Amino acid sequence: MGFPPAWIAELSQIPRKTVDDIIKGNGPWGEMPRNELHDRTREQLKVLIEQIAYSSANKVMERLQAKIDTASYMEVVSTMSALADIVRFMR
Repeated sequence: MGFPPAWIAELSQIPRKTVDDIIKGNGPWGEMPRNELHDRTREQLKVLIEQIAYSSANKVMERLQAKIDTASYMEVVSTMSALADIVRFMR
């Protein structure tokens, strides 16, 4: 789906190794059936990850706006870097 495996693991509460195995099709994950449940679950997970990404971006922007007048150069740069990462992951 294009989302980082670490995000998928965190949001789904599945161990990172299991997420990696699922993505790579290792072990029993290599023969997962493609059915309605699979498709529906995949869509629900995609929506959840997108909602978290938008929420995170909003929090970053709110914090930046509250601090912009008194923020140091490094605080502004690190905040913008975090925002850029969030936007990149949302593509």
